[in-house]
Amino acid sequence: MDARERLECARLVHPERASEVLGRGPIGQAPGAAVVPRLVGDDRFAGLLAAMSSPRIVLVSGAPGSGKTTLGRHLADALSVPHVNKDRIREGLWLTDPSRTRDGDRIWGIWMSPVRLLLTAGVSVVVDQTLYRGTSGADLWSQLLPLGRTVNVHTRSRLADSRWRAKLSDDPRWEPEQLLQLFAQAESNTALWTDPLDLGCPRIEVNTTDGYDPTISEVVDWIMAQP
Repeated sequence: MDARERLECARLVHPERASEVLGRGPIGQAPGAAVVPRLVGDDRFAGLLAAMSSPRIVLVSGAPGSGKTTLGRHLADALSVPHVNKDRIREGLWLTDPSRTRDGDRIWGIWMSPVRLLLTAGVSVVVDQTLYRGTSGADLWSQLLPLGRTVNVHTRSRLADSRWRAKLSDDPRWEPEQLLQLFAQAESNTALWTDPLDLGCPRIEVNTTDGYDPTISEVVDWIMAQP
């Protein structure tokens, strides 16, 4: 809904309630909550009602080591919503059976299942994932993005690769030859995951090299300002 439609909606409901329609309702009340009953049954505002009841998907993307998981956790805490992290799912598989953690497609599918479950139940979520150009976009379009209002928070850091290598090197579960193989794969994949994908949704980029730029509170404000 564009600004003109929002203003028309506000005037139709009641002039002094315009601020509620525009997302600035009374303290303790969800934005626009008081006017929802007045809009039900009016075909002109079917899209508004659908958007108001659609869960929000905060998709945190970026290269390995760029700080996706930590930022995702901070955003989920700030928004008081679940955070579904692919790395934790991999760790859970590893704890059960280490031989199952090498199947990236399987981990992707397992990660997608709880995300879809939450979204179809109307629960807004923060998710983080390394997205590969040419492959991840199609999966997201068909399985995830239709389920809610998506915003993309993309992380960047000039230290991403060194952070990621240090993290894996400090993990005793990785054998030296496995690390060499992973590092070689990463060098060939850099161009596939460094830049954000064009997902057709609002996007903000966050530099995580030294703290967060913009800050977490600024990112949260940006998320909440999106339709």
